[in-house]
Amino acid sequence: MSTYYRSETFVFNIKEGQPDFRCYEDLNDAHAPEKLSINKDIWAESSTEEREIIKRNLLKSTIQFSRNGWAGITTEALLELSGQPHLKFLCGENTSLDSWKFPDGEDGEAPWGYLCGFLLKSDDLKRTIAAIDQLFIWSLNNLDVISKSTMLGGYDREEVSEAITNPITSENPAGDENVTRGEDGDGPWFLYSWLHSVRQVCHTALLCDQAVLHTMDIPQ
Repeated sequence: MSTYYRSETFVFNIKEGQPDFRCYEDLNDAHAPEKLSINKDIWAESSTEEREIIKRNLLKSTIQFSRNGWAGITTEALLELSGQPHLKFLCGENTSLDSWKFPDGEDGEAPWGYLCGFLLKSDDLKRTIAAIDQLFIWSLNNLDVISKSTMLGGYDREEVSEAITNPITSENPAGDENVTRGEDGDGPWFLYSWLHSVRQVCHTALLCDQAVLHTMDIPQ
């Protein structure tokens, strides 16, 4: 029986100050703001065409459901190969980011696992965007490495290249019919669409002077 692990990356309002998550429920109940306000200076300096592009690419959140934790395991392997340590928060690893970790279970019961949270502010967002950009470039330059192995499911280099070159911006890549073979939260189309969507959430947060909160389930 497959187990699906979840992570969510979303714009998070820090204008009211540093979050104070004290328990599982506090972190689990965090969510993106209902409305986003783009930085007035950026908006004023943008042309009509640029404004349309900005509005079209705004993404408040993206959620990832992956069978047997495939997305985290595969991302970790890619980061080891490509040398992008800043993105290790996507795998639940402790970094220099503000972070929280709470057991996921009823009082008096052994926890199934943990819910972790990582907060990305302005400079963190810029580093994350740059690191994802570099990961995509590295992936295209190393198609033989990542396509021949079983890492991405054994797809050939043309299929992997297409997945990297044409990622889908999505709030839920595993549930998006535009993401090829992504329904189980695995495969190259799912992985690179998810990473691309995380990047778009970071771009959105920067445009709106907000932070990003990344939460994820970590099994015991």
